[in-house]
Amino acid sequence: MTNRQIIAKAAIDHGLYTDMQVVEMLDNNEDIPLHTLQGWNLIGSKKGVKYRIREGEYGIKCKLWKKRVVKNSSLEFYLTTSYLFSDKQIELVTD
Repeated sequence: MTNRQIIAKAAIDHGLYTDMQVVEMLDNNEDIPLHTLQGWNLIGSKKGVKYRIREGEYGIKCKLWKKRVVKNSSLEFYLTTSYLFSDKQIELVTD
């Protein structure tokens, strides 16, 4: 499974979106608004903003693929525990 498929499954399994909504987002090449905090901040950096998780919110635990550079500058992928947050669980850092 790709990270995109893992995130889509998590969104459906946790009742955030229906199968049809997820399929429509993927068909339209849209991102499902469910990311790690690092992912939200990567999106925010393009807008010049930073996000944090709202107090008391918990992410959806899953395993996502992450890449690392190993000897000879080759790439290696491994699964790592990650936590996904919806757009309703984050807020702008204002201080």
